[in-house]
Amino acid sequence: MKAGRLRHRLELQRNTPTRNTSGEMSDAWATVGTYWGSISAVKGDERFSSAQRVADADITIMMRHVGTITTADRLVHRAKTYDIREVIDRDERNAEYTLRCSEGASDG
Repeated sequence: MKAGRLRHRLELQRNTPTRNTSGEMSDAWATVGTYWGSISAVKGDERFSSAQRVADADITIMMRHVGTITTADRLVHRAKTYDIREVIDRDERNAEYTLRCSEGASDG
């Protein structure tokens, strides 16, 4: 993978449930690391749900192997959040990832 294609700075975040002031468990996202990657839009979709317009985007993110990434994690680039739906270890060599993501806010 050529370094010039990795032009997007991505924060890898992991859900770390914490106890709030009332004693209930709540979701909190902690940044695991910041990495370079490339973001490509594969397709977009727009529909109405509950009288509101909902937009979905399928995104492919490529990045170097940085350790364990799972579908429970998410990536953030600028103000956009990408929920990881599939992690592909290209060539099974632990060298680079292809991540299939959906764009959207996952707060839980």
